[in-house]
Amino acid sequence: GASAKVTLRDLAPETKVRFTVAVRLGTGDAVEVKVAGERRRLKGPRSSAEGRLTLSESFETTAASSFSIQHFAGSPEVFGLFAETILPGVVFDTAGINGARVATPLAWEPESYEAAVAERAPDLFVLAYGTNEAFDNTSIERYPEHFRELMGRLKRGSPNASCWIVGPPDSATKAGTSISRVAPITEVERAVAEELGCAFSSLRAFMGGDASFDTWMRASPPRARGDRVHLTILGYEELGAQLAEALLPRTPTPVSAPTVLGQ
Repeated sequence: GASAKVTLRDLAPETKVRFTVAVRLGTGDAVEVKVAGERRRLKGPRSSAEGRLTLSESFETTAASSFSIQHFAGSPEVFGLFAETILPGVVFDTAGINGARVATPLAWEPESYEAAVAERAPDLFVLAYGTNEAFDNTSIERYPEHFRELMGRLKRGSPNASCWIVGPPDSATKAGTSISRVAPITEVERAVAEELGCAFSSLRAFMGGDASFDTWMRASPPRARGDRVHLTILGYEELGAQLAEALLPRTPTPVSAPTVLGQ
């Protein structure tokens, strides 16, 4: 059957690590996991009356060991694998999906979604949506409710986590002006961030505001692509650096929530 193997790089072989695999198994389903010579078979429930079973299994080993998982029986669903060092540090999980809107995760199973959030127990949620919405015909007035519902699910999973809403970067028309919906979407997100007690930052403001995409596209070297929507690697790195500075400033200043980080 199908199989996958993960080998860690750029870590000292003796570094202690934890592999955590998430699977969903029905009656007759099974996968076999192998880590550091240990084999463990994960099986679904014995009776179909129990429904499908969602499992999260962890294995502690060292970076020198690889992780492999193989289909054994039935039609198991493998959701993914987390590989983390056991020592304290910062963990950044991303659930970004090409073409996603803030409403996209609202179509997912709420119970499974909230359970997955609870298991990861994040300290900070970052919601960065708006570019795809800028090219939709959906009424902008609907977006606050989407943010409220999504934040509600996240908070049910991790009630004590902080939240940060990041507005979209600028996008350009062929004439070089900004796509008309980017600015109002940014302001809607700013308002809902304040309502929900979240920090807020505007990527459009970081870029320079109105018509900034065209300026970035014409820069040398360019920081935005000719499709008038996406940035270059250099552009994304610049926005990433500004977000990092907003979150962890080199010279911290006292703030009170809700906070505008950067712009």
